[in-house]
Amino acid sequence: GEMTSGEPLWIICAVQESIERTGDISQAIFRKIKDRFPIKLTLSTVHIRSLISGRLVRRKQGADEEIYRIYELYRRQFPTFSASLDDFRTTYPVHPTTISLLDGLGELFSQHRGVVDFVYSRIAGDSRRNIPSILDRPAVELLAPDSIYDHFAGRLAEFSSFNIYPRHIIPHLDEVIDRELESSEDILLAKRLVQIGRAHV
Repeated sequence: GEMTSGEPLWIICAVQESIERTGDISQAIFRKIKDRFPIKLTLSTVHIRSLISGRLVRRKQGADEEIYRIYELYRRQFPTFSASLDDFRTTYPVHPTTISLLDGLGELFSQHRGVVDFVYSRIAGDSRRNIPSILDRPAVELLAPDSIYDHFAGRLAEFSSFNIYPRHIIPHLDEVIDRELESSEDILLAKRLVQIGRAHV
């Protein structure tokens, strides 16, 4: 840190959580560390939107017209769909509600790393983790909030206050849905609704 005052050197520093949570550190040492790194870079949903539109999704010629058609379809089908066209175009193919929910998950899933991993792997796909790319789905299908629970279910199981959901509640509801519903499409939709409800909690 001290070398940067006279040398053309950049230091990029990252910790698992914020530096205030690193444990029992004396205030004198804590101040010395913070003084050496006066610039703090943080990510927000603004950066996630930029990541989607600028790096992860390459738009083909005529894509804006198709995105507008999908936007209007959603507005006609769902009266409560209130996203602006600009927001929809920027985050497509991620549903705007998914982006909003991700914004509140920093405390749980390390917003700076976990959320970026979520967006990247769900858009690009990750064969090692059996995550299909949303880009392989029909253009009208968006990356919906149920994918948040699907992606972070393992992480939730690590929290004692949340592990009842992936270990007991979700499997129980899945059993009830399988027993009570006959149509495979209704079963899939019901299970997705349960996962969306879990992402909202």
